Amino acid sequence: MKTFDGLLQRVNKGVLALLLCTIVVAVVGYAFHPRVLMLLPLLLLLFVIGVAGPWLTVLGLCSELRFDKERVHEQEEVSATLRYSQKLPLPPWGVIAEFGLGDPRWLPASLPYRAEELKLSLVTPHRGAYPLAVPRFRSGFPFGLCYARKSIAVDQKLIVWPRTFPVAAAPDWLSTDAAIGHIETRRAGTDGETCGVRAYRRGDPMRWIHWTQTARHGHMMVREFQATGTPKTLIVLDCDPQSHVGEGTDSSFEWSIRIAASLASGWLAAGAEVELRAGALHIPATGGQRQSRAILDGLATVALSQDRMHRVAIGHNIPVVFISTDIGWARLDRQQSRAWRGFALVNTAFGGDRTVATAPLDHVVSLYGPASIPANLLGHGRGLADVA
Repeated sequence: MKTFDGLLQRVNKGVLALLLCTIVVAVVGYAFHPRVLMLLPLLLLLFVIGVAGPWLTVLGLCSELRFDKERVHEQEEVSATLRYSQKLPLPPWGVIAEFGLGDPRWLPASLPYRAEELKLSLVTPHRGAYPLAVPRFRSGFPFGLCYARKSIAVDQKLIVWPRTFPVAAAPDWLSTDAAIGHIETRRAGTDGETCGVRAYRRGDPMRWIHWTQTARHGHMMVREFQATGTPKTLIVLDCDPQSHVGEGTDSSFEWSIRIAASLASGWLAAGAEVELRAGALHIPATGGQRQSRAILDGLATVALSQDRMHRVAIGHNIPVVFISTDIGWARLDRQQSRAWRGFALVNTAFGGDRTVATAPLDHVVSLYGPASIPANLLGHGRGLADVA
């Protein structure tokens, strides 16, 4: 049995006008001429039909909304199918389906007892778990005197991930743990391609000797190889409302979420291990596609919070990438601001009205508006790979 929300107790001016007419007819008929009372049954019939009609129209509707995908990114188009049928001998005339995604849709005219399908193409305007509100049928048929609503069953929620952008390769300073077979870095090691030569040290294998350079320098020279390691990082997203400015999808908080999502998904796809802290949300470090999905699922619903969990990150033995505004960076203590790298969204470029006078930090990438973010993430601007 589908959940029925009951009647929408929204009475418009038509109901008040009809009631007023009924009262006037009753008073005039009683005081002046009884024939006027002949209008009362007609007015009462209109009132009953106007109130009971919407309720009966939606009462027998059974429905299910199914999205064709489980997860999409912001501003992507997703297809959905609404299956419905009318179990009462009343056609579903004048019924509107409200999904909370785009404009409401009128149900096509159909016969009672017949199952119908309505194909929908919806655009996800913002991250979150859709539908954000309970989708409903709404009907005021036939006179619009009042409206009745009934909820639409949803087969599975649609998770809308933050929009992401391509990112540059993980910086070398993220490579902390050696693990053969992972990403090559510019650091010297024993497993990658030859990246240089150095003087022979006791214990070096003889197969490392570079005979050409040895002959040139007159003493033993050995090859240096690229190190292969697993880049690891902790991404800390500042969720404190005092750090962020602006409203809606272009606020500094929403763009901070997109930056965190881009870094996490890009670096995880390249073989890194990523840990995330965002307010009360904590996803421990690991790698792979499952971790990417967990982080994007968490960022899809994360909200502003007074819980400043990034204080727990002091003393971490893996690099920390902090994402906030210049206001948030100014609120960090000296130990954190010196040890962490990250992005600072300049608050005046995201709807803020105050300037934070702070000394420029060489290890922080300043972002002057949404247009500068994709280039900096790719490293075309001053990206994280360029900071000290």
